[in-house]
Amino acid sequence: MNPKLLLILLFAGTSILLPQEKQFDVDGIKNAAVTPAGIVFTDLKNSALYLEKNSEPVFLTSSPGSGLYYSLSTDKQTIGYKQIDQNGNQIPSLIDLTTKKITPLHSAVKLAGQVSFAKEGTTAFTIDNELIIRKNVSEMKYDLGTYANMAPISPDARYAAYNDNNDQLYLLDLQSSEKRKITNGGGGYFNPIWSPNGKKLLYSSLGATLKVYDLANDSTYKITEEAYSPAWSNDSRWIIFYKKEIKNLELLNSDLYLSSFDGTKQTRLTFTKDQFECDPSFGLTDDEVIYSKFEKGTIVKAVLSLQDHSLKVKSELNLKVKPIEIPSPNLYKKTLDVDTLDIPYINQVFDTPDYYNGSAACGPTSAMMIVAFYKILPVWNITCSWPSSHNSPYGKYICEPYRFRLTNYVLTANDPNDRPSQGAYGYMWSGTSPYSSMASFYIKHGIAATRADEPSYQTALDEVNTGRPYTICNGLTTAGHIIVAHGTATQSHTLIFNDPYGDKNIPGYPNYFGKNAKYDWPGYNNGYKNLNTVYWSVSTNYTKPETSDTLIDDLDFANGFYMNNKAPVTMNSWKDMNQGYNGHFWYSLTTLKPMDSCYATWTPNIPQTGYYEVSAYIAYSQAEAAKYKIYSLKGLDTLVINQKEIKDAWVSLGKYQFEKGNSGYVHLGDASSIAGEAIVFDAVKWSYVDSIETAIDEQDISNPKEFRLEQNYPNPFNPVTVISWQLAAGSNVTLKIYDVLGNEVAALVNEFQKAGEHSITFSASQLASGIYIYRINAGGFSASRKLILLR
Repeated sequence: MNPKLLLILLFAGTSILLPQEKQFDVDGIKNAAVTPAGIVFTDLKNSALYLEKNSEPVFLTSSPGSGLYYSLSTDKQTIGYKQIDQNGNQIPSLIDLTTKKITPLHSAVKLAGQVSFAKEGTTAFTIDNELIIRKNVSEMKYDLGTYANMAPISPDARYAAYNDNNDQLYLLDLQSSEKRKITNGGGGYFNPIWSPNGKKLLYSSLGATLKVYDLANDSTYKITEEAYSPAWSNDSRWIIFYKKEIKNLELLNSDLYLSSFDGTKQTRLTFTKDQFECDPSFGLTDDEVIYSKFEKGTIVKAVLSLQDHSLKVKSELNLKVKPIEIPSPNLYKKTLDVDTLDIPYINQVFDTPDYYNGSAACGPTSAMMIVAFYKILPVWNITCSWPSSHNSPYGKYICEPYRFRLTNYVLTANDPNDRPSQGAYGYMWSGTSPYSSMASFYIKHGIAATRADEPSYQTALDEVNTGRPYTICNGLTTAGHIIVAHGTATQSHTLIFNDPYGDKNIPGYPNYFGKNAKYDWPGYNNGYKNLNTVYWSVSTNYTKPETSDTLIDDLDFANGFYMNNKAPVTMNSWKDMNQGYNGHFWYSLTTLKPMDSCYATWTPNIPQTGYYEVSAYIAYSQAEAAKYKIYSLKGLDTLVINQKEIKDAWVSLGKYQFEKGNSGYVHLGDASSIAGEAIVFDAVKWSYVDSIETAIDEQDISNPKEFRLEQNYPNPFNPVTVISWQLAAGSNVTLKIYDVLGNEVAALVNEFQKAGEHSITFSASQLASGIYIYRINAGGFSASRKLILLR
């Protein structure tokens, strides 16, 4: 069965396993927390909040991102969260778990922060750059100098923690208003969580490394790497979290871990396979732990022994709730709020060949989108069947072999269906991964590239604001995902991406709507799906070579150069060298076939009608019979050039009439009278000579009085000789070579020439020894002479 069809059919069912994204039960739950009123939790899309009551889910509220970064009051009787309406307006709000009443804390604004709590009913939230703290009827305001979505206050209301655009964390002393930076700038950080006693601050790096800052001794403890969803124990001594087991972008398993607050004692609590424990938290006492099981949509209650660090399952609650889809909010419309780059979109599943399973190809596909944006490679079309029949200009490069700038992309890695695949996928996954190979992939395509671990939001912002596509590996999916940032939305900390797997804001993922998807930065919540983590990135920069309307280079795919790669030809049929004009040329081997297989055309944009001299650049070549076809205003002329005799120079193909515009062109192919020679395809230029009217009417007083054809010199010759002639008036001239039987063996000139003396060098390297005739026709003048090739 076609693997794409199988993929579609599987998505019509309940759950499947894809390397790109572990497809959990759509009824799954997240972020469960115990309260005296029951267990609070959200759905897999963070689109609603629920309360478990008597083993049944009770709906509390829904809005985009309402379940993301919600908080509980110190007595765990109130939820703090952020409402986001369909236009993106934000309202910090409370839910009383006893009455289920929702209380807005502020009017709707463009930027509001998450709600946090201190003792005695104190609440805090941000509006733009301002932190607002309320206790009873009193209110205090603090200028943070930056917008922070998460600025939690400590339980004793002494400090607030927040991060800036560089994702560095600060402490604000709420008594003195003094600000103190507590992170060292080595990567970005987010999600500060106060210990219940208010003396320690737990936080995560953008790449999921957990750290704890101890206020008492101004010390920072590294807990562990690659840890998710951490939570404090009630006594502030322990931290519980989960880790993932990932291989080749496939989530294999997850398990729970326990650590002391300083990281000196760590224990793995679960050892199950394919259970996917996640999002643990302590209950009302520290011997109670609850956690979710993604694939079953259940909450597990367990007993934890802090003496021997054992965890025993007590009971399971099946609280399946279907994620609430927000019906077509204006929030998700594909409006480009700020300048964005028009990155060609390639879907890793639907724009790759039907035989190929691209579900693990987010890295290669994202990289190829940037290569396509800079127009570094030619279009290589393929017809794809899903979601409906359509043409994909670049999908073949993901999995089929090709060569560019001396690199053969023929390394092989198996796709998720165990089919050997090459191209960009093979390059990035054959014994390596995109983390170690993506930057070199860009560099080998002529793009400057630098990888950085855990880059800050400001770094990403600077890249996209300077017009450079920015590749980001993130936690949008369960096993990691690679996408291309290329613009900013009007909301702070929301970026615009090309997501090769689709738009995760839209129901059904993967889908075909990943161009210009909007995602929120970790720690921020504007109602879009969140990146969750930012593991690493690759910045790119490319300086496009200067182009001209009348000089077409062999890499000017957007400016008149075309190379055939239609079947049976592939991009692997073409070879290249980093030499020639602008440091690159293509070549293929000549064949004895009557029709060209590998061929190229150069199409100029002629600025004005007139006579132009056409010249081709040849670095070096083996081809002794390169057949150039010049399509001009007067039709087709064919000129055979011995490329082998040219070294790093322009060679004239003659002068021809061209009409203004792009109707004329030059064609060169691999069909030849000699097989197996490397024929070179480099730059071609058009140099203006004169207008057609002037060339016809102009008569130079120094012109010869008669038409004459001179004897070639030397004669006999081997294999090169010079033929000269003079014209008494401007004329259309043809000069051809014939054998003694009258067969034409070469056409040397077919163009209009001015009055005067002319000559051409003729190479007979392809001809046998013997007598030949050369004949000129110029207006009414005709003459012939013999030449002798003597080897």
